[in-house]
Amino acid sequence: MFGMGMGHMLLLAAIALIAIGPKQLPEVARMIGRFLNDLRNVRDEFTRTIVEARDSANAQLMEQQQQLDQQLNPELYQQQNPAAEAELNQQANQQAADEQNQMAFDLNAEPTATTTENTTENTTDSAATTTPSTDRKDS
Repeated sequence: MFGMGMGHMLLLAAIALIAIGPKQLPEVARMIGRFLNDLRNVRDEFTRTIVEARDSANAQLMEQQQQLDQQLNPELYQQQNPAAEAELNQQANQQAADEQNQMAFDLNAEPTATTTENTTENTTDSAATTTPSTDRKDS
């Protein structure tokens, strides 16, 4: 421990016993133990903070690298990431539908999207008319 052998440690313990005294030695040993424990906790917290900062920086760098790869070579990015291709197709379809709805709105026509209000009214009316009568008399 600390580059010292057992003989050196016994010599230090004997000097501490003589210098501090047998009554105060347990109290001093407790103080040293608490100090070393606090020092260890500070070291662990510092290490944890550095690791979190490093991981956060790495995540940001990876995200920026992906964005640059996607911008510089979109075909290669789509080949490496099939989910990205599906997402791009979905975005393109949504954009086309939005443009079509906007054109219909500009021409004062109804948008191409169907409303659910008409379908719910029709289903409640048909359900009311098809309900069989339960006023049957048993004879």
